[in-house]
Amino acid sequence: MIVGRRRRLVALACASLWWWTLASTPALAQAERARVGVAFGGGSARGIAHVGIIEWFEEHHIPIDVAAGTSMGGLIGGGFAAGMSAGELRALIERTDWDAMFGSSSFPFKNIRRKEDARSFPSRLEFGVRRGLVPPTSLNDGQQVDLLLARIAGGYFRLDNFDELPTPFRTVALDLRTAKRVVLDRGSLALAMRATMSLPGIFPPVESDGRVLVDGGALDNVPADVVRDMGAAFVVAVDVGHAPTGAVEYSMFALMGQTVDSMMRANTQRALEAADLTIEVDVEGFGSLDWRRSTLLMQRGYQAAERHREALLKYAVNDAEWQAWLGRRAGRRRGDIIKSTPNRQVSGLLQPKRPWLRLCRHPEPFEFSHPQSSGGHHRDGSRRFGKQRLGCRSRRFRH
Repeated sequence: MIVGRRRRLVALACASLWWWTLASTPALAQAERARVGVAFGGGSARGIAHVGIIEWFEEHHIPIDVAAGTSMGGLIGGGFAAGMSAGELRALIERTDWDAMFGSSSFPFKNIRRKEDARSFPSRLEFGVRRGLVPPTSLNDGQQVDLLLARIAGGYFRLDNFDELPTPFRTVALDLRTAKRVVLDRGSLALAMRATMSLPGIFPPVESDGRVLVDGGALDNVPADVVRDMGAAFVVAVDVGHAPTGAVEYSMFALMGQTVDSMMRANTQRALEAADLTIEVDVEGFGSLDWRRSTLLMQRGYQAAERHREALLKYAVNDAEWQAWLGRRAGRRRGDIIKSTPNRQVSGLLQPKRPWLRLCRHPEPFEFSHPQSSGGHHRDGSRRFGKQRLGCRSRRFRH
């Protein structure tokens, strides 16, 4: 009888353990969900396709837990990391005046004399004469890019680590002083995005902490290895870098461009070895300056993700987990931190010791939170730039 009672107790204990295991399995599965990371590759205008990739992930409830980006991938990935959804990124891309972004943007603010000069001599190249005839550092001063980055990442300008962002993020740049790759993971998000977009000859380099930083695409155009180092268990690499073609153009500039492109592709292949899945967006027929075809590029990105549907859906979560993930991202997104700008000071010819607003020739990008609070400051800076007394501007505010 005692033996029978012991058997019943053992059976009851086993049944209880079995039920506890079944009940706790969902919680354990949720806690141990594989971290998904995405590496957004560079590709100039073709990088707009990344928005379509993000849109597909959102529609199918696949969280992107960590991300890294290079060049245009740094812009789109940085916007996502700052808390923007695919819809917000789409609206930003469609509203952006890309002609102003990559052209001369100060004409409306020039005085009559300067406008006459601009019409008579429409070249955008300006040479310095103070130290002899000196060519410009780039074709574009980067003013409009700085303003765009301010709208996206102005609230994240003094971070101890980019893991504090709504989605942990890294950008990749090249230090011209050391010829080494630099992974930017702290400080100003706008500065990090600006550095990875500084294509030599197109935009001026970014100087930070004794380094001269330019576009990191030549060394790590699709930073899948960086995403892996961030702790992602499943790494998705998105390659938008080039259209497949076997043709070679034998003009001087075409050969130079194709040589650089070949070097980037070689480095990209090495970086992609760290990825578990590579999404190659079909960008055939799209050039690096096809900014006006943004809708088609985003569609190509969405279609590319759809082709890998089976592999990606393994990492989808249910509605409750998805809403919880969205809530965590929203909770870490910074709002409008600039309420007012009292005691504003301007420097350029003068150098106050502790300026609240700084205007100088080689600064960091603008640092604002949202366009609602910064629009007036942007217009003010553009007017000052239109007078051609300053090369570029930087603004910093206490908070």
